[in-house]
Amino acid sequence: MKLIQREFKNEEVLSYKETWDFKDIKGRHVSKGRYTIKVVMLISIDSENSSLSTEDLTAATVVEVL
Repeated sequence: MKLIQREFKNEEVLSYKETWDFKDIKGRHVSKGRYTIKVVMLISIDSENSSLSTEDLTAATVVEVL
């Protein structure tokens, strides 16, 4: 798990890239199988006109370790 805190300017775009070494949180190689990688952005918006939902701030993908 990683927590990054920063402020954005209007219309600024976030780009994020991460590499997984196929190890668990204890540093052991994971077993063969399917794993879901999920990114959730926790944000605070100062505007009352925002209509962002949790789905707008979540991305997920499934990877298979062979």
